[in-house]
Amino acid sequence: LDTEKKEKEIVLLEKDQALKEVEIGKANEDARRQSTQKWAFGIGLVLLLLLTGLIYRGMVVKKHANKLLTQQQMEISKKNEELEEKNKEITDSINYAQRIQESILPPEGIVRLYLRQSFVYYQPKDVVAGDFYWLENAGDCVLFAAADCTGHGVPGAMVSMVCHNALNSAVKEFK
Repeated sequence: LDTEKKEKEIVLLEKDQALKEVEIGKANEDARRQSTQKWAFGIGLVLLLLLTGLIYRGMVVKKHANKLLTQQQMEISKKNEELEEKNKEITDSINYAQRIQESILPPEGIVRLYLRQSFVYYQPKDVVAGDFYWLENAGDCVLFAAADCTGHGVPGAMVSMVCHNALNSAVKEFK
């Protein structure tokens, strides 16, 4: 009886021992799982912080680049306005020079009055030119000149003005 009782106790103790070992294994497995979860959470958190830092840095760089771009656009806009103003001034000056140059050219009607079978073809390369024509009635004689002065544009127009005045002086002052 005692032996049987002891054998039953031993079997019960062995079952208890096996249950304790299973519980200890389960506890170790839970502990390992929790440790792995903690590490995964920690690594995830570090990666999230790194990603957030990179995004923030990108935003700061982009903001700086946008600020620089805006500043450059303002400078370009200012330079464009200055350039447009200078272009307008130059264009106005050239148009005024054209009016002055046209004022020294004899009207086509006067040319036809003195030279009946004639025509005038005057087409400057630029707005103003170094080419001009000149007409002067000197008593019973009509003097006509078609001149091509050196240069085009404003410099040529200036030379044509000087030449026009020289022709007028030669006829009126020196006959």
